[in-house]
Amino acid sequence: MKTLYKLIEQGKYHKAVAYLKKEKHIFDEAWLKAYYMAECYKLMRKYDKAVAYFHAALSKRFDSDRVHYGLATTLEKSMRYHEAIERFKTVIAVNPSLIAAYGKIGLLYAKNTEFEEAIAWFRMGISRLETSQQSECTFEKTMPPMVAPKILGYDTIADATQPRLLYPYFANYIGVCYFEMHRYTEAKQWFTEALHTMPFGEEGNIASHYMSLLSEEAR
Repeated sequence: MKTLYKLIEQGKYHKAVAYLKKEKHIFDEAWLKAYYMAECYKLMRKYDKAVAYFHAALSKRFDSDRVHYGLATTLEKSMRYHEAIERFKTVIAVNPSLIAAYGKIGLLYAKNTEFEEAIAWFRMGISRLETSQQSECTFEKTMPPMVAPKILGYDTIADATQPRLLYPYFANYIGVCYFEMHRYTEAKQWFTEALHTMPFGEEGNIASHYMSLLSEEAR
């Protein structure tokens, strides 16, 4: 397994696939092999093959939130947004405390300018953050740290291993949705909340930018 993880960490996805095909007994659980094949193909942007392997993994382990999440993000990347939304909802059905999935659904609705629906899902994510323990908000089976950044991505919304960092992200996106709906008072409230929880970094910069736009709008 260390060889596989090293290849993924180094971005050698073609070699990782070849290794998975060659080695017959890498994992104790059969679904994991199909899962890593799927993730490698996703990283290679061969989304149709990735989808096929995710389904193969699910045929052996349907209750894996990690596999459903991987399939959902693959559908998202291949711009199959409606299917992605439904799959992220399946992720939540399997693991209601996996906070990142709520954000993904909200983001996809926002991209489709369905702002009320997006806000509802971001709010549900925040509600889960407030009621769940940190340990409940991550995947049911921990991913090896050396491959998690490659598979989950570095963007905040994908990093389901750091759920508490999602609060200012959700607050910002709720603010953006209200801004796009020209409901500026509510937008300002949420951007203020984002700045309060994370005044620095990307989320702080986004909130500050929109606060400046709101100030101009008020003149």
